[in-house]
Amino acid sequence: MVITKNLADHFEMTEIKMFESRLNAIKEVQNNAMGVEVGQFDGAYGFTVKNIPGPSYNVVKGDSFISENTIDKILSFYRTREIPARFDLAP
Repeated sequence: MVITKNLADHFEMTEIKMFESRLNAIKEVQNNAMGVEVGQFDGAYGFTVKNIPGPSYNVVKGDSFISENTIDKILSFYRTREIPARFDLAP
């Protein structure tokens, strides 16, 4: 079971880093005209793209349930950007 969990954690982090890389590339285009931001909160990553509404790019990935304080920080991150928070949870 431990090997399976470690492998699942590795795949999840690989997906997060790939997504972060893709958004950072978009951020470089035209002086961040799309409004890309990435926030890191303990083991969670909050991604926002202001000029692409919807859940595809505006999402929290990773271990976001470390503490209530972490969740509050994540919600504040999205609230200040006027974007609803959406959490992607890996089983």
